[in-house]
Amino acid sequence: MTMKGSHVRTAALFLSLIQVAAACSSYHGPTVAGVSERLTAELHSGDPEYRVKAVLNGLGVSFCYNEFDNRFEGTIPESRHTKGGIEGVILVHAYLNADGSFRRFTVEEILTFI
Repeated sequence: MTMKGSHVRTAALFLSLIQVAAACSSYHGPTVAGVSERLTAELHSGDPEYRVKAVLNGLGVSFCYNEFDNRFEGTIPESRHTKGGIEGVILVHAYLNADGSFRRFTVEEILTFI
């Protein structure tokens, strides 16, 4: 018994979906929710700049200071992962007040097609 073209395509699609599902479920690194929880617990409005740097370093954030937006910005290299042909990384911004004290943060996952 031979398979017709449409059956072969269906079987190939099914096998591809299994691989994508396995890739998505196999990621166990940092998550947006986990990073946000830690930042919420460890940083408070008005914290000094050295405290912000220490917390970002503790999270493994590779960051730099953006003087135009008055913020630290960076990624968590350990968060780099691939989900079904889409590469993702967690991006962190820590905004400062004019006096250099902590104001707020944002955490998001950036996805790019590879």
